[in-house]
Amino acid sequence: SMVKSAEDPRIYLPNESLRAMVWLKNNSPEDAAVLSSLFNGNVIPYVARRTVYIGHGDATINFEYKLELMNKFYSGQYSEKEMTEFLDKNGINYILYSQLEKMSDDFTPDEYGFLKKVYEVDEVSIYKFVPQEI
Repeated sequence: SMVKSAEDPRIYLPNESLRAMVWLKNNSPEDAAVLSSLFNGNVIPYVARRTVYIGHGDATINFEYKLELMNKFYSGQYSEKEMTEFLDKNGINYILYSQLEKMSDDFTPDEYGFLKKVYEVDEVSIYKFVPQEI
């Protein structure tokens, strides 16, 4: 088997996160985009072969800005309207929710009708963004 180099973020990945990403690879459209923390955003393209909202700084346009918006989202600083607009505008289809994304008690994905839980094993969940008809 291939030895993973120290630069490879997968060596630091908890098994439950890895399993969730493999699930995503097998259960989401190939053109799906995923919102996650920065660390997971660096790994998802390797494991799940999916686009991420934010990943490696050098590969992401407007890195600092995106980092700020991602943190706002996961820390519950958006209204429901702002959340749906953010997800919609950025073409985000799935939201990863592991220990790394649990930034604040002010954000609990289960509270929102437009976030549908599609995966949950151990401490990792994946939500699908399902825009609500007005």
